[in-house]
Amino acid sequence: MNSENKSLFTILVIDDNPLELGLIRLVVQKNFPEIKCLNFTRPPDWENFFQLQEVDAIIIDYRLPEKNGLEQIKELRKYNSKVPAFLITALERDEIDQDIIKAGATDLIVKDRSYSNLVSKLNDIILKQTFKKFESEIKVLKKIINELSNLVILKIDKDEKCFEVLGNQKKISWLRQDYFLNSEWKKYFYDVFAQLRTKIEKENKESANKEIELEIEQQKISLQVNLIKDDIFYLILTF
Repeated sequence: MNSENKSLFTILVIDDNPLELGLIRLVVQKNFPEIKCLNFTRPPDWENFFQLQEVDAIIIDYRLPEKNGLEQIKELRKYNSKVPAFLITALERDEIDQDIIKAGATDLIVKDRSYSNLVSKLNDIILKQTFKKFESEIKVLKKIINELSNLVILKIDKDEKCFEVLGNQKKISWLRQDYFLNSEWKKYFYDVFAQLRTKIEKENKESANKEIELEIEQQKISLQVNLIKDDIFYLILTF
């Protein structure tokens, strides 16, 4: 697992035995050195905890005073139904398997000297969370690409000459490729450019926009025009 993925994680470990807590901490630090590990010897007030803190996984020892680990998982589920919550115990699975399901625990981690089961579970969680993050980023990128596919951006200098065309030039395929360069763009867009420029300068704004309709080769084309003022002007056509 690379460090970029590991650094995204915070886990909460609860065990009333400081020695066990320290051992779990060492195992986590050895195998996942960039994971942030919160170590508690007693369970927090879950409602307040989730209001103040985000964690990617919770590991709770079964044998806790007052309420055991299963009861604590049942309690925390009132305030967070999604965070992976693991019960860690020396008991065999078949002894408490049904109780684990009822309490809402994600799974059981059986204690051993190397805590290999713990390492395996954390690896699984990291992989799943990383995949979800990348999947979410891909959706955002697709949305941006879709939006950009509807844009044509004209870069216009102080002398009102267009010196570069960016974006999806297929949207203006009804004109020859170099049509907008220099001052030719004015035939279709100078009036709206002048209106938006005046609005920006009068109102001391950085941008202005307007919806327009063009008739090209007997076809009506509706688009939104945005003008952004910087050292140059960006005339953004959204089809």
